[in-house]
Amino acid sequence: MCKNREENQGERFEQFMCGLLTAYRWVPLLASIMREQNQELRTGMWDQLVYKMCAEMNIRPGSTECSELELMLRAFVTSNGDWIDYTLADMSRYAHKILLKGMENKQIELKRYDSYPGRMEQQQKFLRWNPEAFSIDDDGVSIIDIGCGSFPYYKLFDNNNPTLDKYLGVDKRSMEETLFNAPCTFDENRVFFHQLDVVLGNKAVLKDLIIPDVLFMGEFIHCVIDPYLLILDLLNLFPSIHEIRILEVSLDNQGGLGQAFEFHMQEHVAKHTFSAKRLPELASKLNMDMKTRAVSSQHVMYILEKK
Repeated sequence: MCKNREENQGERFEQFMCGLLTAYRWVPLLASIMREQNQELRTGMWDQLVYKMCAEMNIRPGSTECSELELMLRAFVTSNGDWIDYTLADMSRYAHKILLKGMENKQIELKRYDSYPGRMEQQQKFLRWNPEAFSIDDDGVSIIDIGCGSFPYYKLFDNNNPTLDKYLGVDKRSMEETLFNAPCTFDENRVFFHQLDVVLGNKAVLKDLIIPDVLFMGEFIHCVIDPYLLILDLLNLFPSIHEIRILEVSLDNQGGLGQAFEFHMQEHVAKHTFSAKRLPELASKLNMDMKTRAVSSQHVMYILEKK
């Protein structure tokens, strides 16, 4: 009995490792399908992808289900080009750093950087947001969004806070890049942007732009070596802030964005994630209470409030 159990465990382990070591090849395959001009080669790649997907999902090749799956795959590749490119560039970045002892390829970095806003937009359709997680109790609230990127969370705050006063986004990206991808219209009275690297730049310039009630960081805190010092600086700069909201990918969801995310974070400046295990420590150092809200099918919102 024990022997059979050990053999089954060994088989499952081998299957898992085999899948783990081969699944990454799907990303270059998707990227190649997007670019291949030779119709014969492109058709061969599609056949290979459809066969693999049918095998993974226990669907008989050539069946009606298989044909439906192929249509879904074609639609996915067509509508997620930036996401595929970003993932491929991310993988290439890992390869350079690991195999070439830390060397980085500037062209790969540029492609990764350029495809990031589109990737963020494209992944939105796979997320089921909880609007209530973005509501704030106060009327006339003003928000400063640090590491705002292309403002992917502005509409969620605006739609759920009818009396939202001002929303300032801060990012090291240029105004042109942010404007090109932002889902909102900027004006200097309500929704506006300031280019600044908050880690290295002069944060004092922000003081004349807004009197914020809430500090928001959406998928940003993992980019900072010491979030405590950054947040402390911002709290000292803006005594009006009484609440901090930190949105991060949930590492508990290993079937979605959280899959292998811990390793991805090690490639960021902070070298780690700030998950539910670490954020209570941050809240304690800031002398703030902390609670959580399920904010999407893939994310958690950590809410820190002044005591």
